[in-house]
Amino acid sequence: FLRWVTKPQTVQLYDEADHLCTEWAATVNKELAERGLPLRIVNLTTVWTILFQQPGRYNWLLQYYLRAEGVTLSWVGTGRCLSNMAFAPEHYAELHTKLIAAASRMKQDGWWLEGLDQPERRRAM
Repeated sequence: FLRWVTKPQTVQLYDEADHLCTEWAATVNKELAERGLPLRIVNLTTVWTILFQQPGRYNWLLQYYLRAEGVTLSWVGTGRCLSNMAFAPEHYAELHTKLIAAASRMKQDGWWLEGLDQPERRRAM
């Protein structure tokens, strides 16, 4: 591995993987914003996570909507996901479609409350 990782072509592979994931995150974020969905994707190279843009009691349900679309993510621990070196543009396109579909369905089903619909949180005394 140490010999492989220092080769110029390996650096190029990592650069390409970083570019694909970063481009995917930007494209998904644009569509999420256009659809008024309260999620954003953030990434550091090929490590990415889903951030909720508003507090909510039911945000955790997204994992079930994703699973219904065929995407199973591990929400145990940090909630970070990792795209490996074999993740190709068509994989990102499929993930994009499924993520948007899951979030749209969750919004349609009324799980993201807005404004006055959002109950006040109890404050610790």
